[in-house]
Amino acid sequence: MDRRNIQLILARHYGRKCRLVFPHGEWRQHEAHIASGWSYMGRELPWDEARESVLEGWQTVDFDGREDLFSASGSGRSGSPRRALQ
Repeated sequence: MDRRNIQLILARHYGRKCRLVFPHGEWRQHEAHIASGWSYMGRELPWDEARESVLEGWQTVDFDGREDLFSASGSGRSGSPRRALQ
């Protein structure tokens, strides 16, 4: 199992965990913590791979529009490979 597969498994697990913790979808007040969790899981991956994996994780558990969580993680540069918060 390569690192990419492990990342997707973690994204799916984290998405399920978020759904259990916040069953009513009250995300706004918790976005910084959620973004921090995604950043932690993606810390070893190039930004594009981490972003793709996170979005796949959200889609797996039927979350829509959570792409903006990356803006909460503090990595706002565009056009170059980035790493999530370490």
